[in-house]
Amino acid sequence: AAPAVSARESTRDLIALANERGYAELPVLAMHGDDRSAEFYASRRVLYDSNGEVIPLDEAPQIVDSFRKRKQRILAFVPAGDIDLFKGRPGVEVIGDNGKVALLCLY
Repeated sequence: AAPAVSARESTRDLIALANERGYAELPVLAMHGDDRSAEFYASRRVLYDSNGEVIPLDEAPQIVDSFRKRKQRILAFVPAGDIDLFKGRPGVEVIGDNGKVALLCLY
């Protein structure tokens, strides 16, 4: 049972999947208040605000918009329960989810 629980609580497998798809260099929007596993597995790629904290979800749209205007991709974690809001949308690739969070590539 421990591996199943740890997979749900960790972003390791999602980051590994994104890396396998060629996204190992992309910046990452982690979820504010998350367990910080994204900061560990995507070391030096997670974006922070001016206070050194993970960028809050309410500021994420402006960040994503700035990347899209520069025609750059960005990875973003969202709650797994919100994944249906993104499936099939232009400029969104669903990398996967672990039941707690989902990882998207936005472009």
